[in-house]
Amino acid sequence: MIFLIYNNYLNYLIKYDLDKLKYYQNYIITTRVIYIMKELKYIWGKAKKNSNGKRKILYHPLICHLTDVAAVAEIFWKKIFSEYLKSHLNDALFNDIQLTKRFLIFFSGIHDLGKATPIFQSKITELANRISKFTNLEVISTSNQPHNLLSGEILYHLLISGETDLNFINPDLIFKMKYLIGGHHGNFPRAMNFADLVPGYFGNEKWKQVQIQMINIIADFSGLNEYNKINLFSTPNDVKIERLNSILTLIAGFISVVDWIGSNDVFFDFYTPIQSFNDIAEFKKEYFQLSRARAKDAIEKIGWGNWRKEDNTKNIPSFKEIFAFKSLRPLQALIVDNLDAVSSPCLVIIEAPMGEGKTEAALYLEHYLERADNLQGAYIALPTQATSNQMFLRVRDFLSNTKKGLRVNLHLLHGNATISDEFALLKTKSKNFEDDESNIVADEWFTYRKRALISPFGVGTIDQILLSVLPIRHFFVKLFGLSGKTVIIDEVHSYDVYMSTILENLLYWLRLSGANVILLSATLPSYKRKKLVRTFYTKNNSFHDVQYPRITFCTKDEIKCMNFDVSLKKQKDQSVIIDWISRENLRKLLVEHLQQGGRATIICNKVKRAQELYLNLKNLEISELEIDLLHSRFPFIRRNEIENSVLEKFGKNKDHTKGAHLLISTQIIEQSLDLDFDLMISDLAPIDLLFQRMGRLHRHVRDNKGNPVIRPKKLQRPRFLIIKPNLNQHLIPQLSYPIYSRYILLKTFLNMWDVKEISIPDDLEDKIELVYMDETEIPSSFKHLKEHWEIELNRAKSIKEKSDRKRKLSAKYRLIPNPSDEDYFEDFSESLRDNQEAQEVLGSLTRITHPSINLICLYKNDSGDLFLDKERTISIDLDKKPDYDEAKKVLNYTVRVSNYRVFDYFSKTRKSIPDSWKENSLVRHIYYVILSKEDETNKYFFDLNNLRVYLSEELGIYIKNKEKSD
Repeated sequence: MIFLIYNNYLNYLIKYDLDKLKYYQNYIITTRVIYIMKELKYIWGKAKKNSNGKRKILYHPLICHLTDVAAVAEIFWKKIFSEYLKSHLNDALFNDIQLTKRFLIFFSGIHDLGKATPIFQSKITELANRISKFTNLEVISTSNQPHNLLSGEILYHLLISGETDLNFINPDLIFKMKYLIGGHHGNFPRAMNFADLVPGYFGNEKWKQVQIQMINIIADFSGLNEYNKINLFSTPNDVKIERLNSILTLIAGFISVVDWIGSNDVFFDFYTPIQSFNDIAEFKKEYFQLSRARAKDAIEKIGWGNWRKEDNTKNIPSFKEIFAFKSLRPLQALIVDNLDAVSSPCLVIIEAPMGEGKTEAALYLEHYLERADNLQGAYIALPTQATSNQMFLRVRDFLSNTKKGLRVNLHLLHGNATISDEFALLKTKSKNFEDDESNIVADEWFTYRKRALISPFGVGTIDQILLSVLPIRHFFVKLFGLSGKTVIIDEVHSYDVYMSTILENLLYWLRLSGANVILLSATLPSYKRKKLVRTFYTKNNSFHDVQYPRITFCTKDEIKCMNFDVSLKKQKDQSVIIDWISRENLRKLLVEHLQQGGRATIICNKVKRAQELYLNLKNLEISELEIDLLHSRFPFIRRNEIENSVLEKFGKNKDHTKGAHLLISTQIIEQSLDLDFDLMISDLAPIDLLFQRMGRLHRHVRDNKGNPVIRPKKLQRPRFLIIKPNLNQHLIPQLSYPIYSRYILLKTFLNMWDVKEISIPDDLEDKIELVYMDETEIPSSFKHLKEHWEIELNRAKSIKEKSDRKRKLSAKYRLIPNPSDEDYFEDFSESLRDNQEAQEVLGSLTRITHPSINLICLYKNDSGDLFLDKERTISIDLDKKPDYDEAKKVLNYTVRVSNYRVFDYFSKTRKSIPDSWKENSLVRHIYYVILSKEDETNKYFFDLNNLRVYLSEELGIYIKNKEKSD
């Protein structure tokens, strides 16, 4: 009302009395502030039910929530962001570090401006009535538009209108920020989402004045209002559009993270004293200080703390000090000698045989880069959960040595991390932390979904980081979590075309995010290595290659490849005997070679085949023979027992003559597990994977105590046998391994058929290149069948090329848009829904795999009670919602089954998921069955249509139909 009274008079004063105009302008501004303060008291941002008192609902004023989030952003910048990451963000924005900081704080704080609308305020009737009673604001609304969309649109229009204290922000930048603000709940909105908004959703002029005042308050808090002009770049050509869009994507992740913290009422208790304030100046003086103190306390309690050493320097402890090595291997020495050649962001590819110390070299390089460039931490990615669990222990010990006296968060990231005892120990330790104890912890805040990658250090499956470039909800939080870190990716050779396509895009984004990448591989085809390098630094189109084994250093200035010797070559003859063996002769060969003891393994490409071999060979006529079966169809608790037993029997042991041990396994042992065999037998596989498996042969020269490893006389030389597949009349293998390309298997067969010996590492690269190159030379042994082989190879090649194209297109279709697109933020299609269906297909987002389900098999007693274990000691009530400990027990007894018919049966109905489980995120996708006992065999089973599915400690899940095994 006051504005209408003075409006005509002000127009008069503009012409005739400027001094009096200034007086009345000040009066109106002061009156406006008082007027708006009354509205700010009742506009709520967060609300919860009140268990005590007269009011049913408690609320936290919106202006307080906006200030809280801005305060978290401010302390985050000060305490959590490394100088390197600050610089990386600043270089892409304003080339003014203070402006960049204030920009981030302001837009983080103002993210929920859309809650200052009648649409949002009418959501809770009790609070809406209070606004109507004590203010002049209308809160009647029939629309249900999400407030995040309203936030982006209102902010955009008010900032370009010139009506706020921020009159000079670049309009193009504001337009992009509209999408960031609109996406802080997980999905960037599409242009049509904003087009559907109409001005009436934003509220009338009174609401507009409230929104303007909120903008001005947060601008004052951030200090952004001290700038009278904000340009996007120091000069227009300084930054590519891809760099700007990528940095803004990271900022979207940052805004979500600080919003999560600022929304936690454990740290930011609902503020009721606001009712005592009469003007905004009084509120700002009091609440700004309180909110900053709360934000500081929140960051400390969450567990970021001070995990970095204050004296950031390139002078770090020596390799020998950190790993307690007596001497460095050539690979490790080369890394140490070339530390000055790398600077962030960089790509380093380490290619070397098994046992050369690649992991230690990568961790040491990570530690150097972290200290030298002041980085955000590291993530170590592996292909499987089993390898992640093993690496987790190594990284824990590494951090204990390098972070003494500092409280460091380390988290395990994969679908079953909850049941890891070692991870659980770190979570317990975080609650009872004492300075004199081990300094590695896993604080609770990071254990929630979507937060783990924000932790300074993490170990887990590669899927966790591949998801950061797929359009799932909050993908940008994952990217933000990786920004300014070093990402180590192991077993790079093991990823197919689909995963490699996603991985290449991830490398591109990691470089834009200021991250370093270290890739580890035993065997990597040259075409793949060159593709990875060119993906990371698109400017560098050529480089000089050197002989395997090698390290490739890639920075923005140069690409350098360096060769090194293999340490094991100096210690022993690394020539591996190669032979083929028929299935019929397996028993005879094993009996002949293991009578004097030894460690042997048979690696199968299919679970069913491993189970059948185990049943066929478990009664070998060998004294003191222990035989183990390992595959993925065991319940997790049983599989963990087997893995620990396998590591103990086949690990770094001194005397292999003490007893005979045979492990029958699927290909899960070919990756990262530290195993050492005297004899290896394998199904035919792609040549690089055969060499990978071969790396477990005679892996160690000395045991854990430095004593020479003693091997049986007949196994003094490493021996690798390939099981001969069935051949047709043209000597062409009849293969049934759908997980591998038939074309690559045929070429591997041809190139290995006449090989009697492989010298490691000298022969590896040439053999791999022969298989993966386009041309195929038919060996002399098959010359008389050349025509038949060429027809078969051409057919298989055509199928492979078609499959590769399809998989590559499928991966590209699923990727987030390219940040080099001018309309990047408008190009996002609807993200995958973050619900139960999306979670069930999560594996198919990052991998091409057989469909699978999580299954738990329950035992029943005579009274009808259900139990998790066969001994019937762990009871379970399907009608009761499980707590955390009960859910963890369920997970321990769960088995993942990837059989088409089993999957098809359960996927068509969710009835076998208890309703009580559907509310618990840990178990809501686990199906249950109740086992029966077979009278004639005493075996436990359940039936699915024409299938009979058995479960035993010996075989795991074993599937048969009425007539034959499946």
